[in-house]
Amino acid sequence: MKLKKVFSSLVVFLLIGIFACVGVSAAGVDEASGNSTSSTAAVVTQSENASKSASNPTSETTDSTAQNTTQVEQQGQSVPSVIYSAHVQNIGTQSEVADGALAGTIGKGYRLEAFRVRLENAGNSKLSYSAHIQNLGWKDYNQNELAGTTGKALRVEAIKIKLNGDLANQYDIVYRVHVQDFGWLNWARNGEPAGTVSKSLRVEAMQIKLVKKGETPTNDPVNTPSANSKAFLYDTISYYTHVQNIGTQSWKADGEIAGTTGKSLRVEGIAIKVADPEYLGTSGNIDYRAHVQNVGWQDWKKNGAYAGTTGQGLRMEAIQIKLDGDLANQYDVYYSCHVQNYGWLAWAKNGESSGTEGLALRVEAIQIKLVKKGEAAPSNNGRDSHSELTKAMFKDNLGVSYQTHVQNIGWTDWSKNGATSGTTGKGLRIEGYRVAVQDNLANNSYITYHSHIQNIGNQQAWQDSRNGSAYSGTSGKSLRVEAVQMKLNGYASGAMDVWYRVHVQNYGWLGWAKNGEWAGTSNGSLRIEAVQVVLRPKSEGASGSTARHYIHVNLYPQANAVLNHIGRNLRAAYNWSAGLTYWRQYYSPNMGTRWYANIGFTQHRGNCYVMAATFTEMARALGYDAHQVVGFVPHIGGGDAPHSWVEIDEKDGTWVYDPNLTNELHLPAFHFKYGKAKTWRYYKYHRTKLR
Repeated sequence: MKLKKVFSSLVVFLLIGIFACVGVSAAGVDEASGNSTSSTAAVVTQSENASKSASNPTSETTDSTAQNTTQVEQQGQSVPSVIYSAHVQNIGTQSEVADGALAGTIGKGYRLEAFRVRLENAGNSKLSYSAHIQNLGWKDYNQNELAGTTGKALRVEAIKIKLNGDLANQYDIVYRVHVQDFGWLNWARNGEPAGTVSKSLRVEAMQIKLVKKGETPTNDPVNTPSANSKAFLYDTISYYTHVQNIGTQSWKADGEIAGTTGKSLRVEGIAIKVADPEYLGTSGNIDYRAHVQNVGWQDWKKNGAYAGTTGQGLRMEAIQIKLDGDLANQYDVYYSCHVQNYGWLAWAKNGESSGTEGLALRVEAIQIKLVKKGEAAPSNNGRDSHSELTKAMFKDNLGVSYQTHVQNIGWTDWSKNGATSGTTGKGLRIEGYRVAVQDNLANNSYITYHSHIQNIGNQQAWQDSRNGSAYSGTSGKSLRVEAVQMKLNGYASGAMDVWYRVHVQNYGWLGWAKNGEWAGTSNGSLRIEAVQVVLRPKSEGASGSTARHYIHVNLYPQANAVLNHIGRNLRAAYNWSAGLTYWRQYYSPNMGTRWYANIGFTQHRGNCYVMAATFTEMARALGYDAHQVVGFVPHIGGGDAPHSWVEIDEKDGTWVYDPNLTNELHLPAFHFKYGKAKTWRYYKYHRTKLR
């Protein structure tokens, strides 16, 4: 009995001691944590969230997370936890999740508009965070407040989160975002940016967690690898162009094409900027200037300012871009223009000119890249060998040579660059010719050509003249060349034109023709006696008149007989018609030009209709596009007075000639525009038909 009592007493004593120890331990936890109930609740919340994530295929909790939680529960200790929630388009504010679980959405195209983050079981440590918001940029760091916006339909584009306090000595805060068009980006940590800027892309989801200092976040509840090796994507260099018929385009970046290709549209201006120094790791400016049609080089612009013009219809022809400050020490800027007739030019860099100068060619598109010093330059494969094309480059390196085969003489010596080949004043026909290009650019430029030959017509024999031996015409047949046609081909044809003119029997030198136009005559059995050929930049045009480079001869014998007597030129024809004796007679526009002209040529007298008709026929015989016009002018006594005059169509418009005005009032009326002072007011007029 005594032994039993003693044993019972010992058991009671031991139980009391155990309970006392448990009480002391529990009290110690309360004192140390200040809130053991709250810590337990935090773990439960974490477990519940993990459980919720497990029910969602896109938010599964890994076994290691569960094991960590079990170990904590077994040891009776609390671990720090990161809790966060997202405000999402069309959904609103979602429930909180924890420690790497997914906040936001995937696959729905919804923008994440705001988020909030907090710590639990973190002692004196806190999180601060910031969002880069559409149209607003980076906002200031805050704690325990909403980062982003609600009710404004603005997307979050990037985030930054920092860990402060004692916990930062043991842990890194890591986070990644799911971005429109890219998917999951890589993990960022400790204040590094995650997401994108300057790309107008929405963040759609995020994950945030704590990891031991320096560890890589491998336990991923979403169980999806990052789609990109970088956590943060930004444009190192951005630019936009203002384009003909389109206007201002959206920003492009890092080698993307700004402008258009294949649409023959001019770039009229451009703006360029580089990324913030925070991203590039250095500071400095980007400077640029545009070469503009009719203006030349403008002043330098920088950092997003607009260079060029708008609303003036002026093409941008070239650009120069350079860096300054420490930015220029760490980076090179490369740029390439897509140019009318030539396509993409070679890459220029650091202030060199890209485009054309003095050639009247438009820039149609541009690419720009920022490259770190020492890294490879962009490839020139498929691009022109030059980064800039200039008028001097073509004029100094291209020329044309030609020789003619002349009646009774044979082959003449080679002539060059506009000199005369053949004869004038000797009545000798050219029977054949050949043309060659001297090309020091070594880019395969050549001229093709063919002729209209007596009794044969058009000899369609386009030949490659690079070796200068191709022959157009005849030999030993006594046949005259009556008209010629030439065309520049190959590399130089984008910047240069071939101009040519011929000296023709009875007419002398005709106007300059170019690039496939006919030069000479037809229907007149007239010989070409000499020829001149020259290459000129497109911006320069012809070196003389282009009028009447080709004449379909009017064989009206009376008109040609008068011209052969007075001289075959337009002024002489006008003076002859204006000098007819005035004769008042019946008039009718329906009688036609030829009817009235016959009166003038046979009787040497007539009214305004006769004067206009004879001048029209002689102008046509000289190869002009002349038309007799009938209409009205104000009568001296009031009312309308019927009248006739002449219009001649030329490349620069329609010109008026009124021989009767000179005849009656002795006023100059040769070659003027309607509305000129000291001429009549012409109205209710139309052209007559030739009869």
